[in-house]
Amino acid sequence: MLTEYTINKVTKLPDFNPEDPIWAKAEAGEYAYWHEKSSAHHPKTVLRALHDGADIMFYWQVSDQYVRIVHTALNSMVCEDACVEAFLQPLKIEKGYINLEINAGGCIHSSHIRNWTRAPGGFADFEYISKDAIRKLTAKGNLPQIIDPETPVPTDWWMIVRIPHSYLEGIFGPLGDLSGQTWQGNFCKCADCSSRPHWGTLLPQSPELNFHVPKYFSPIHFAKEVK
Repeated sequence: MLTEYTINKVTKLPDFNPEDPIWAKAEAGEYAYWHEKSSAHHPKTVLRALHDGADIMFYWQVSDQYVRIVHTALNSMVCEDACVEAFLQPLKIEKGYINLEINAGGCIHSSHIRNWTRAPGGFADFEYISKDAIRKLTAKGNLPQIIDPETPVPTDWWMIVRIPHSYLEGIFGPLGDLSGQTWQGNFCKCADCSSRPHWGTLLPQSPELNFHVPKYFSPIHFAKEVK
């Protein structure tokens, strides 16, 4: 069970293809923390991540079942569907963190949270990332945009997303070369409105059912040397 994760560095990021051999340079992290309120369905979820000093790429493989995908609008409640998420908080600046949520159909939700205290409409201090900014992201997977009703059969799916440096700096300001930096965060798998809801993470999570608790974030290292 991992308590921190290293995003390895490469000179060239992979294509949006699980078969790209560059993905072999990434550390494969299998989710091992499942909240006690989850159903017995804990889909095997493996994350691989790489960076080139500027952009970051994430690749999730999920061996799932009871998959439901209904949200297709940017910044909709994709966490209700079969969904993977990344929470990222740079440490050298004090500007909160972002959550990046992507359902199995490739629909994205992203927010910048500066004060995670729950409040009407979301949080005490946050904003949705603009749709124009979100369109800088590229996400590709192997499932259709909509699966409704929920499919009861075992379903293997994957999702790859590339986060450009310009997207991150548009939120946090200048970040410089990511190589050698350590951030905080976590990576999550959920399906809030599935018939078998579950909430799993790669790194330790809060005992309360809430991914938005920065004191429980764990170290995420950006490797300095090329793998």
